[in-house]
Amino acid sequence: MNKLYFSIILLLLFVGCSNTVLNNSNKPGPKITLVQAKELAQEIYGLTEINNVELRLLKKNEIVNLTSQQKKLTPVYFVISGQLEGEDATVYVSSNDLNHHFIILTEE
Repeated sequence: MNKLYFSIILLLLFVGCSNTVLNNSNKPGPKITLVQAKELAQEIYGLTEINNVELRLLKKNEIVNLTSQQKKLTPVYFVISGQLEGEDATVYVSSNDLNHHFIILTEE
């Protein structure tokens, strides 16, 4: 009987616990990586220099730039500040969908 309990415990130790997530689509956190967001900013918007990248909630004055569909999604965006043809520019990329992005050019 003790052998049976010992075998069950050993089996549970090796099989029962796992630190991997089987369904990655439901894992917490952003679905887009920092690298993907930076690549989008450079390839789609032509950012030539990236000065700062942060993952944060959009501010009220930034939310007005979203479409009605985007407003229904998460307000957490990669905010990428940089240079575009010598002007300051900020690219916003949704943390959950590469199809949701926009740019704000800073006028001096």
